[in-house]
Amino acid sequence: MSSKKEYADFPLDPHKKKMLAVNIKTLFRILTFTTLVFLIASLDMIFAVRAAKTKLLSAWMQEKNLMAASEELRQSSEDLTRLCRVFAANEARKYEDEYLAILNWRNGKTARPAKAANSLYAGKTISQYDVFKELGCTKDELALLTAATKLSDVLALREAQAMETIKQKKYVSGPAAIFDGERYDDFAVRILHDEEYHNQVTKIMQLIDEFCMLLADRTHAVISATNRMADTYLFLTVVL
Repeated sequence: MSSKKEYADFPLDPHKKKMLAVNIKTLFRILTFTTLVFLIASLDMIFAVRAAKTKLLSAWMQEKNLMAASEELRQSSEDLTRLCRVFAANEARKYEDEYLAILNWRNGKTARPAKAANSLYAGKTISQYDVFKELGCTKDELALLTAATKLSDVLALREAQAMETIKQKKYVSGPAAIFDGERYDDFAVRILHDEEYHNQVTKIMQLIDEFCMLLADRTHAVISATNRMADTYLFLTVVL
């Protein structure tokens, strides 16, 4: 007897046939739903990876700009010290002009130079403090910067006294006092090289160093955390 006849002799129970059809439909729906869930999850992971990478790039750019601005702060501070000392020693007007130019753009009185660090706000009138604020420094970081700025302002009064003394060729009153019998030019050079001046410069540089270290630690932590997040999303995307 053929197999066809065997199947014909034992027809499938209509109820079982109906149940089989229902089970197949249910299975199909489950598979379809599961596929859609995985597809949506995969798309979410892809978007999450892109967002994490964008955030990582933004964090990296912030670190790059902040480090450039920090180096500019350090270099401009050193330049101010060097220029006022040179002016006091040889009375060349160009050094005073350079000194005042740096002081003015740092304080936001004139436009920042075209050669500004990393081209940050080049040509714009904005103080160095506000540059750091715009770049997203925290309150703790800005507090250190404020402390350094206050000390710099005090030092600037001493530097201004020395340069004005040289310009007028006589002792000009200010934060420092002249010794009995001391020549005006010797006085100007002395107050830019004595222990008090060095101590002030050291304090300023220590604050700048602390500021830079705090800045570096924070930005590195943000970049590391963002990078780990991006890697996690990428792993989940591959798994899904």
